[in-house]
Amino acid sequence: MPTSTEAPGRHGRTIRHIVATAVHERLVGTDTPGGITPIPEGPAFDRDGKVFFISAFPDADGYKVFRWDPQTNAIERIIADDSIALASLVLHRDGRIFLADFRGGSHGGGRIAVANADGSNLRTFIGEFEGTAIIPDDLIFAADGTMYYNDFQGTALNPTGRVIRVDPDGSQSLLIGGVAMPNGIGLSVKQDRLWISEHVTNRLLGIQLDGRAVPDTRVYGYFTGGLLDSITIDSADNVYQAVYDGARVEVLDGEANPLAVITPGENPLRDYPRTTHVAIQPGGTLGVLLAGGPTGIGLFTFEALAPGLIPFSHQ
Repeated sequence: MPTSTEAPGRHGRTIRHIVATAVHERLVGTDTPGGITPIPEGPAFDRDGKVFFISAFPDADGYKVFRWDPQTNAIERIIADDSIALASLVLHRDGRIFLADFRGGSHGGGRIAVANADGSNLRTFIGEFEGTAIIPDDLIFAADGTMYYNDFQGTALNPTGRVIRVDPDGSQSLLIGGVAMPNGIGLSVKQDRLWISEHVTNRLLGIQLDGRAVPDTRVYGYFTGGLLDSITIDSADNVYQAVYDGARVEVLDGEANPLAVITPGENPLRDYPRTTHVAIQPGGTLGVLLAGGPTGIGLFTFEALAPGLIPFSHQ
């Protein structure tokens, strides 16, 4: 069972430490190109309560998209394709799978790919933005079907990354530019703020979605120890910020005050440093955490601080 302890934090707050429990370990394995530590991503609950997730590298049979059943603990293999290099996954309410792919786009960049729920008919949905290459990393759907995605480009000293809006009709527009490798993306409960994490500067940004031509964008947090990865929001507006190579997920309230730290197991820096993403069961408190380590991918569960939001896929 997951364990939880409390300790004093900054500003006199009590910070909970939640140790997530492994339900699968050594997935995919370590036989990756160059011996790179496996990188899982993109957990997403479907309407049946199963959880889709991806791996940047294939398992022994070549699969990169998987689906876990919390009831039986079984894992299905969904998509095997040598040509894709996946970074995240979200589900549409019609059941389609949308994938951030670092390959296959126009101008030498990546693309947003889409496939049927069973993994068939994998194809390009978006391959460029206004004639320029894109490197989509994380995606999210708003309640009205609008998609936002991060263009994972730039450096700390040359921030050329972008956050791009895709209307339900497929038309694209720039939300903000000048971002340093934007990685995580999340929407507040009222859908009036878009949370963005910068991978190489370790900054947490908040973008106000109030229709202004130039959105009000603020820095809400700075982090150390690892690199910021994906973001998840629960129904209490808490922000679950995964820290890649930091072996943890930091949980903040809606104004970025610290609440808790979630770790994959008892010795996460040794066993599972590449903590990348969490998903929370829509309407429930089952949390799913993904992390990569020297023995492969681990899938962990924990009890979230509040129930999960009802995403576009369930509306």
